[in-house]
Amino acid sequence: MYDFDVIVIGAGPAGYEVASHLGKSGKSVCIIEKAESTVGGTCLNEGCVPAKNFLETSAYIKKEAYFKSCGVNHEASTLDMITLQASTNCLIQDLKVGIFGKLKKSKVTIEYDTASFVDNHTVNLEVQNKTITAQDIVIASGSSHRDHPLLKLEGETIISSREVFTLKEIPKSILIIGGGAIGCEFASFFNALGSRVTISEFAPRIVANEDDDVSRTLKREFEKKDIKIDLNANVTAYSVNKNSVAVTVDSGKKVETQTFDKVLV
Repeated sequence: MYDFDVIVIGAGPAGYEVASHLGKSGKSVCIIEKAESTVGGTCLNEGCVPAKNFLETSAYIKKEAYFKSCGVNHEASTLDMITLQASTNCLIQDLKVGIFGKLKKSKVTIEYDTASFVDNHTVNLEVQNKTITAQDIVIASGSSHRDHPLLKLEGETIISSREVFTLKEIPKSILIIGGGAIGCEFASFFNALGSRVTISEFAPRIVANEDDDVSRTLKREFEKKDIKIDLNANVTAYSVNKNSVAVTVDSGKKVETQTFDKVLV
């Protein structure tokens, strides 16, 4: 006799949807997540949701130039990062309430702990030092970001997306390592708020997973906005100073060293 029909490890988008669906179908389900604060996964807490809220806010400020060209004159808006972070946290919590409601409605048991396998049907909850069993176990634990081979994240000048959402002020200059969708979103955000933005991309084009037409169009629009893009680029050296980072980038055609307030990996 098992404790549950199904154990789901991880309460991100995949995990909580699976748990909710199985619970609705009459299965007894337990979902395991490290902490209440991480329910919803990276997308909700440190990825898609906060990024879109930041982008939407920066878009309002960017529109001021258009309004001014149409004759609408008013004092220039400024961005209070603390207030933006507070509004983002409120949005995250509102969405999280919906997740908890869905799991409760489906009668899913939630355990906040770190899970490890004992056997094919048994999971150990490490903090509580107990085991639970199930006929089936779903692994939806997500993944961690891949470290840059050279740049070491220290959370102050060399940062990840996690630290972007806790910045106290907008950097005057920022180097973004990676020209994928997320890197391009952050490039647009910081550019709209007045930062000098450079994208360093290892591939021969940005958003390389998209069609060539998309890459070319986005590159053209970014360059119109004075976003510098280095393609086929490798970071070969860097040095962290008190409030900045000097980064050397080799793009094949040239080797260039520039200084930035922040480097986003």
